[in-house]
Amino acid sequence: MKKATAHSARPAKATSAAQKRSGPGATNSAATQTVKSRRRGAQPPLRQVLTNLLQKSRKPLSAAELAKRARAAGYRTNSAKFSNVVWAMLGEMDNLERVPGQGYRFKKGQA
Repeated sequence: MKKATAHSARPAKATSAAQKRSGPGATNSAATQTVKSRRRGAQPPLRQVLTNLLQKSRKPLSAAELAKRARAAGYRTNSAKFSNVVWAMLGEMDNLERVPGQGYRFKKGQA
């Protein structure tokens, strides 16, 4: 006769689909999205801040220069390497092009 162990005597835990998929593809609940938007407050998205800075500039700007100007304009971040965050965002923006040795600017006809 087998002995009942603590593990086998416990009922199975009920988990929701969202709890099972906690990786990068998991969906956020409405409550989580509300908390994130409240945390950021009235601060515009980084994409919009970078777009505004590039529209005001007459010359291409590097990621480091854009990071410096974004912080000076009041963009709040806790990132230790904010220029890396800016550089990654610039890579996702389809309306920009990189000018080697100079920085980033709008593609011709998209300013």
